[in-house]
Formats: sequence, structure tokens, C-alpha cells
Amino acid sequence: MADDLVDSKWLIGLTRSQAIDLLGKPYRGWDNTIRFDIGDRPTMGLDLDPDELVLELKDEKVVNCYLNET
Repeated sequence: MADDLVDSKWLIGLTRSQAIDLLGKPYRGWDNTIRFDIGDRPTMGLDLDPDELVLELKDEKVVNCYLNET
């Protein structure tokens, strides 16, 4: 599902509050990014760290989103 959100670019243009209303409380946020824990995506490796959905903001609107493998 997170892959679909990123690929569709559906989150681009949402305000910070709209994104949080849609996705829930982020686990980490700074001035220009908010991060959501998405858990472990299936992989063949031994990666035990959770992945995250990162939204980059400019003027309180989402301008970029991507998945970050931690």
C-alpha cells in the first residue's frame, strides 16, 4: 500500500494536517519532513529494521514522498 501511495503521487499537494489526518500520527517529524513507520516490507534479506514513509514539505504542503529503508 505504501508503494502505491508513493507511485501514484497522490499525497503530493496535501497540507501537513491533511496528510496526518489521512495517515495517522507520524512517529517523527521535523520542520520540513514527517515520517511514518510502515513496518517491515517483505524482503529476502535479514533486514530487521522497519521502513518508513517520508513526506517532504515546503510551505506546509507535501512536495515529495518516498520510502526509506532503515
